[in-house]
Amino acid sequence: MDIFTTIKDNLLRHYIIYVPTILFSKLKGSIYEGVLPEDAANTLFYLFNPKEIIADVNAFSIVALLEKSDILESNLFKLFEAKKTLEEEHFRVLLDKYKEHVEGHAFMTRWMYVNIDKTFANLDVGIINMFKFQAEQFQKHSEELNNHFKIQPNKVPNETIVLLEQLKATYASAELKITPPEPIKPLPVSEKAKPIKKQKLIIDDDEIDRFLLSSVFNVNL
Repeated sequence: MDIFTTIKDNLLRHYIIYVPTILFSKLKGSIYEGVLPEDAANTLFYLFNPKEIIADVNAFSIVALLEKSDILESNLFKLFEAKKTLEEEHFRVLLDKYKEHVEGHAFMTRWMYVNIDKTFANLDVGIINMFKFQAEQFQKHSEELNNHFKIQPNKVPNETIVLLEQLKATYASAELKITPPEPIKPLPVSEKAKPIKKQKLIIDDDEIDRFLLSSVFNVNL
């Protein structure tokens, strides 16, 4: 397995995710219709790796998710090793492609954490904290990449967003337009989840659908 495939797949090891309902309405009539089962909408999934996925919330474990920090750190060391062995031009291509995936995951995990209460009412605070921890880890990893390899942060991920460019017109309605979420704020772990009034799911107009298809569900766009 080549290094890019290894470090890219590592991003999806110990990964918690949900698929917003609105994604499926945007797939209708497109070549991607039917790629994802509609009964997956608004369901929590835990990925031990890209091929081992569970949907039993009771089996989710913050202890297992803590491995995410070590996994992302190991990716950094693999990049350091690659820098020693690859030609500069080849390493730069590898780094740029990997950074695109990291930025996509950083945006997506932050978005899921910020919007989770708009999708799931009365969700256990432990699950919410798992989304918070995951988002923090990707945010930290993205910053470490920038610092160690002197990368200029991109404002918008490129490789992880094909579908929305094709469907951009459908996102013109005001109820679907939001700005990217702000950096994560601390969440008190001692608070119990309270009933939350169900709200319309809000989705970004440039990022989410394409990321889910190309990066999480391995549909090459």
